[in-house]
Amino acid sequence: MENKLLSRILFGFVAIIFVVSIYFFIGMSVNGHPDSYKADQMGIELVDQGEATTANFMEKGVEARDKKVKSIEATILNGIGFMQILLWIAGVLMVLFLVISTVMNAINNPKKAIPSGIFIGITVITFIYAFANSGSDTKGFSGVTPEVMSTTNFWVSGFMLILIVGGVIFAVSLLWDIIKGFAK
Repeated sequence: MENKLLSRILFGFVAIIFVVSIYFFIGMSVNGHPDSYKADQMGIELVDQGEATTANFMEKGVEARDKKVKSIEATILNGIGFMQILLWIAGVLMVLFLVISTVMNAINNPKKAIPSGIFIGITVITFIYAFANSGSDTKGFSGVTPEVMSTTNFWVSGFMLILIVGGVIFAVSLLWDIIKGFAK
Protein backbone atom coordinates (compact mmCIF):
# COMPACT_ATOMS: atom_id res chain seq x y z
CA MET A 1 0.00 0.00 0.00
CA GLU A 2 1.19 3.45 -0.79
CA ASN A 3 1.52 6.36 1.57
CA LYS A 4 -0.99 8.23 -0.63
CA LEU A 5 -3.70 5.75 0.29
CA LEU A 6 -2.91 6.06 4.00
CA SER A 7 -2.88 9.85 3.74
CA ARG A 8 -6.24 9.90 1.98
CA ILE A 9 -7.86 7.54 4.47
CA LEU A 10 -6.54 9.46 7.48
CA PHE A 11 -7.53 12.79 5.89
CA GLY A 12 -11.05 11.42 5.45
CA PHE A 13 -11.23 10.48 9.12
CA VAL A 14 -9.91 13.88 10.19
CA ALA A 15 -12.44 15.61 7.94
CA ILE A 16 -15.31 13.55 9.38
CA ILE A 17 -14.19 14.23 12.96
CA PHE A 18 -13.88 17.97 12.15
CA VAL A 19 -17.39 18.12 10.66
CA VAL A 20 -18.88 16.17 13.56
CA SER A 21 -17.10 18.42 16.07
CA ILE A 22 -18.44 21.55 14.37
CA TYR A 23 -21.93 20.01 14.34
CA PHE A 24 -21.86 19.30 18.07
CA PHE A 25 -20.34 22.70 18.87
CA ILE A 26 -23.09 24.48 16.91
CA GLY A 27 -25.70 22.19 18.48
CA MET A 28 -24.54 23.07 21.98
CA SER A 29 -24.43 26.77 21.12
CA VAL A 30 -27.99 26.70 19.76
CA ASN A 31 -29.47 24.50 22.50
CA GLY A 32 -27.84 26.41 25.32
CA HIS A 33 -26.38 25.12 28.51
CA PRO A 34 -28.51 23.06 30.92
CA ASP A 35 -28.10 25.80 33.54
CA SER A 36 -29.89 28.23 31.20
CA TYR A 37 -33.11 26.18 31.39
CA LYS A 38 -35.35 27.49 34.13
CA ALA A 39 -38.04 25.09 35.37
CA ASP A 40 -40.48 27.86 36.27
CA GLN A 41 -40.20 29.50 32.85
CA MET A 42 -40.64 26.18 31.08
CA GLY A 43 -43.69 25.48 33.30
CA ILE A 44 -45.24 28.83 32.34
CA GLU A 45 -44.68 28.00 28.66
CA LEU A 46 -46.44 24.67 29.23
CA VAL A 47 -49.40 26.54 30.84
CA ASP A 48 -49.55 28.81 27.77
CA GLN A 49 -49.59 25.71 25.53
CA GLY A 50 -52.34 24.11 27.63
CA GLU A 51 -50.17 21.19 28.75
CA ALA A 52 -50.03 22.24 32.40
CA THR A 53 -52.22 24.06 34.90
CA THR A 54 -51.32 26.82 37.35
CA ALA A 55 -51.41 24.23 40.12
CA ASN A 56 -48.87 21.85 38.59
CA PHE A 57 -46.81 24.10 36.29
CA MET A 58 -43.71 23.82 38.49
CA GLU A 59 -43.66 19.99 38.48
CA LYS A 60 -44.28 19.97 34.73
CA GLY A 61 -41.52 22.56 34.27
CA VAL A 62 -39.06 20.44 36.24
CA GLU A 63 -40.00 17.39 34.14
CA ALA A 64 -39.58 19.37 30.90
CA ARG A 65 -36.19 20.73 32.02
CA ASP A 66 -34.95 17.27 33.05
CA LYS A 67 -36.10 15.84 29.72
CA LYS A 68 -34.29 18.59 27.78
CA VAL A 69 -31.09 18.16 29.82
CA LYS A 70 -31.15 14.38 29.27
CA SER A 71 -31.64 14.97 25.54
CA ILE A 72 -28.61 17.27 25.40
CA GLU A 73 -26.49 14.84 27.43
CA ALA A 74 -27.50 11.96 25.16
CA THR A 75 -26.55 14.00 22.09
CA ILE A 76 -23.15 14.81 23.59
CA LEU A 77 -22.50 11.20 24.60
CA ASN A 78 -23.50 9.94 21.14
CA GLY A 79 -21.08 12.38 19.54
CA ILE A 80 -18.28 11.39 21.88
CA GLY A 81 -18.93 7.71 21.20
CA PHE A 82 -18.94 8.29 17.43
CA MET A 83 -15.66 10.21 17.57
CA GLN A 84 -14.07 7.56 19.77
CA ILE A 85 -14.95 4.90 17.21
CA LEU A 86 -13.43 7.00 14.42
CA LEU A 87 -10.27 7.65 16.45
CA TRP A 88 -9.87 3.93 17.22
CA ILE A 89 -10.26 3.08 13.53
CA ALA A 90 -7.75 5.78 12.57
CA GLY A 91 -5.31 4.57 15.24
CA VAL A 92 -5.56 0.95 14.10
CA LEU A 93 -5.07 2.00 10.47
CA MET A 94 -2.01 4.09 11.36
CA VAL A 95 -0.42 1.22 13.26
CA LEU A 96 -1.29 -1.24 10.50
CA PHE A 97 0.18 0.94 7.75
CA LEU A 98 3.24 1.72 9.89
CA VAL A 99 3.97 -1.97 10.37
CA ILE A 100 3.31 -2.77 6.69
CA SER A 101 5.54 0.07 5.46
CA THR A 102 8.28 -0.90 7.93
CA VAL A 103 8.22 -4.50 6.75
CA MET A 104 8.21 -3.42 3.08
CA ASN A 105 11.11 -1.03 3.69
CA ALA A 106 13.02 -3.68 5.64
CA ILE A 107 12.68 -6.08 2.71
CA ASN A 108 13.69 -3.51 0.05
CA ASN A 109 16.07 -1.22 1.92
CA PRO A 110 16.80 -2.13 5.56
CA LYS A 111 18.55 1.20 6.24
CA LYS A 112 15.34 3.15 5.54
CA ALA A 113 13.38 0.93 7.93
CA ILE A 114 15.49 1.84 10.97
CA PRO A 115 13.53 5.03 11.95
CA SER A 116 10.20 3.23 11.67
CA GLY A 117 11.56 0.30 13.65
CA ILE A 118 12.75 2.67 16.37
CA PHE A 119 9.33 4.31 16.47
CA ILE A 120 7.59 0.92 16.73
CA GLY A 121 9.98 -0.06 19.52
CA ILE A 122 9.30 3.18 21.43
CA THR A 123 5.56 2.66 21.01
CA VAL A 124 5.69 -0.90 22.34
CA ILE A 125 7.84 0.19 25.30
CA THR A 126 5.44 3.07 25.96
CA PHE A 127 2.40 0.80 26.11
CA ILE A 128 4.21 -1.64 28.41
CA TYR A 129 5.31 1.22 30.68
CA ALA A 130 1.85 2.82 30.67
CA PHE A 131 0.17 -0.49 31.45
CA ALA A 132 2.55 -1.12 34.35
CA ASN A 133 1.86 2.35 35.79
CA SER A 134 -1.90 2.46 35.34
CA GLY A 135 -2.78 2.20 39.01
CA SER A 136 -6.34 2.70 40.17
CA ASP A 137 -5.80 4.45 43.52
CA THR A 138 -8.50 7.12 43.86
CA LYS A 139 -7.30 8.60 47.17
CA GLY A 140 -7.86 12.36 47.09
CA PHE A 141 -10.30 12.21 44.17
CA SER A 142 -14.01 12.40 44.86
CA GLY A 143 -16.44 10.83 42.42
CA VAL A 144 -13.73 9.07 40.40
CA THR A 145 -14.04 5.32 39.91
CA PRO A 146 -10.98 3.04 39.91
CA GLU A 147 -11.63 2.16 36.24
CA VAL A 148 -11.58 5.83 35.20
CA MET A 149 -8.43 6.44 37.24
CA SER A 150 -6.70 3.41 35.72
CA THR A 151 -7.60 4.48 32.16
CA THR A 152 -6.50 8.05 32.80
CA ASN A 153 -3.22 6.93 34.34
CA PHE A 154 -2.62 4.63 31.37
CA TRP A 155 -2.99 7.37 28.76
CA VAL A 156 -1.20 10.06 30.77
CA SER A 157 1.75 7.76 31.52
CA GLY A 158 1.98 6.76 27.87
CA PHE A 159 1.74 10.33 26.64
CA MET A 160 4.38 11.54 29.07
CA LEU A 161 6.78 8.75 28.11
CA ILE A 162 6.32 9.54 24.41
CA LEU A 163 7.01 13.23 25.11
CA ILE A 164 10.11 12.45 27.18
CA VAL A 165 11.56 9.90 24.75
CA GLY A 166 10.64 12.07 21.76
CA GLY A 167 12.25 15.12 23.40
CA VAL A 168 15.45 13.18 24.12
CA ILE A 169 15.59 11.85 20.55
CA PHE A 170 14.94 15.35 19.20
CA ALA A 171 17.68 16.86 21.40
CA VAL A 172 20.20 14.15 20.43
CA SER A 173 19.34 14.56 16.74
CA LEU A 174 19.64 18.35 17.01
CA LEU A 175 23.02 18.13 18.76
CA TRP A 176 24.22 15.55 16.24
CA ASP A 177 23.26 17.82 13.33
CA ILE A 178 24.96 20.84 14.99
CA ILE A 179 28.14 18.84 15.54
CA LYS A 180 28.07 17.58 11.93
CA GLY A 181 27.53 21.17 10.74
CA PHE A 182 30.55 22.49 12.64
CA ALA A 183 32.68 19.54 11.53
CA LYS A 184 32.31 20.51 7.88
